[in-house]
Amino acid sequence: MKVFLSCLLNGLFAMLCTLNAQQNGQLIIFVQDGRSISQDFKRNALPEIKTIANENGLQLKLVDASQGAPGEVTYTPAIFYVRNGEKVLYDGRYNEFDELSAFVKTNGKQQPTISQKNKDTSIAWEIGRATIKTTMKINPLSGKPPRSKKFDADTFGQEASKALVDGMEYFRLAAASDKVAESKAFHVEFYP
Repeated sequence: MKVFLSCLLNGLFAMLCTLNAQQNGQLIIFVQDGRSISQDFKRNALPEIKTIANENGLQLKLVDASQGAPGEVTYTPAIFYVRNGEKVLYDGRYNEFDELSAFVKTNGKQQPTISQKNKDTSIAWEIGRATIKTTMKINPLSGKPPRSKKFDADTFGQEASKALVDGMEYFRLAAASDKVAESKAFHVEFYP
C-alpha cells in the first residue's frame, strides 16, 4: 500500500509539473554531444539561457538530438519555445541573448529574418536536414562604368548574379518560400 501511495503521489506531482510547464511555457533545446559547437553552447551560452528561462518562469529542458528530434530540428543547438502544446523554433543565434530574451518575452514571436525582408536573389544549400539560405544583392557599378553603348547596368547585375550562382558548387536558386523558418540565413552584398 505504501508503494502504491508513493507512486500515486509521484504521478500527481509529475502531472502538476507538466501542467505548470504547459501553462508557463518551456524552452526545449536540442543538442548533439561531442560537437565543438555543443561544448561552446554548454560552456558559454547555457548559463545565460538558464537565467532567461528563470526570469520568465519557463522550464528549461535539454534533449540529445541523437535520441530523436522533430523534423524542424535541422541544426543544433535548436531552441524551441513551447506553450500550450504549440512550439516555435527560435531562428536567431544561440548566443544573441537580447534577441532570445525578446523572443521569450513575446511568447515565441520573432522579428523577420534578412531572407524574409529582402527580395534580392535568394540561393540555398541543403545539407541533410539543414538548409542554409543566402540572399545576394549585386549593387550598381561604382566608379566609372563603361561608356560603351552596349553596357546596360540592369543586364550587368543579372549576368553577375547568374555567374555567381553558377560558380557555386552547392548552392541553387531558391524560391522565396523555401524553408524560411527552418533555414539559417545570411546576406551577401557585392559592390563591383
